[in-house]
Amino acid sequence: NDGRNDLVQKNKAVYANITYPFSDTFRGTAGYRLSWDDSYMRETPPKVGDGQTGQEYSEPDYKLGIEYDLSADAMVYASWATSYRVNTMADSVEGREVPPERLEAYQVGVKSRFLDSKVQLNASAFFYDYQDKVIHPGQDGRINTNEIVIEADYPYTDANGVYQAGSDFNNDGDFDDTNITPDMPEFADLEPWQTSELASVRFLHDPWETQFGSFESYGFDVSIDWVPTSKDRLGFSVSYLQAEWVSAMDSFYWKGYFIANPEAGEEGRTYDGETNTYSPEWSARASYQHRFDLGSLGTLVPVIDAQYSSEYFISMRTEENPWNYQEAYVMANASVTFNHASDRWSLNAYVKNIDDYAAKTFWQKANPGATPELGISDPRTYGAVLSVKF
Repeated sequence: NDGRNDLVQKNKAVYANITYPFSDTFRGTAGYRLSWDDSYMRETPPKVGDGQTGQEYSEPDYKLGIEYDLSADAMVYASWATSYRVNTMADSVEGREVPPERLEAYQVGVKSRFLDSKVQLNASAFFYDYQDKVIHPGQDGRINTNEIVIEADYPYTDANGVYQAGSDFNNDGDFDDTNITPDMPEFADLEPWQTSELASVRFLHDPWETQFGSFESYGFDVSIDWVPTSKDRLGFSVSYLQAEWVSAMDSFYWKGYFIANPEAGEEGRTYDGETNTYSPEWSARASYQHRFDLGSLGTLVPVIDAQYSSEYFISMRTEENPWNYQEAYVMANASVTFNHASDRWSLNAYVKNIDDYAAKTFWQKANPGATPELGISDPRTYGAVLSVKF
């Protein structure tokens, strides 16, 4: 289309961090940050209103932590920190401002080296607690929350066959009510056709109140680097992740979606307890490199690595299965680098995704009548890079 979007971000902050030694082996850390964030998207020409969405927000964040030396080559630590994130696509409705996403992060871990520093072992466990996290059930993130669902959005044909442009479920003469529920006392005197219409709708949600959810993730990471000789290096890491919505409601503004997908429920759908998108339970990576000394010519260093991912989903709507399902896979890469003895130039040749595996990276179907779109990872890619220092 004949338009453009401009992203404008202005971020300012003052911050300080202090580490205080309580003893030779025990330390405490504390941090403070005060931020001013102005982030918005401007559409030219505007299609809705002034064409501008975004947020201005300022809030302090804090960090507390401890560190303890088990030995000269091992340390344990723990920390707690807060943070927030503004949303450039946030759109206020009738003066209601979108709250920023908030996070409290907890972490414990250990850093160590042993066997004459030939082996480095790092491990950490974490727990993240998110509040007001915007719910994106579909990859495209559209849950249509820029409008308020009101009674006028539900037309009907009355008992005399006359089409009515909107519904007044609670008979108050106002067609702009939101969050109408059948148990409201105002429904005691409803006409039969109104009761029937209300039953078919069940109740009206204001998406504004249901687009923000609470979310938790926890897990651990372990990484090992081993240098068995001066020419060899091996690396291995593994991660475990549980990422779940504690409270999440998907309220669709387009009533047509409910017609096409009755399993969604006319009042929307809850994702409480559901695993988040792009959240494989297990991830791992392994690598090996060896250096060949070529005398006066220089060195040759081949490297091979492979990464593993367990299964995950790229959207949360069950009716999009199997298109939104990514099976477990392994992807391998390799490279070789020649470094000239003068250190003036080097040549690197590489191949990525050796098996030419197509992992799903993107899936969306914006509405029942839209054409589905599927994205996949880069195919087998190879090339070479010549670097020269002047």
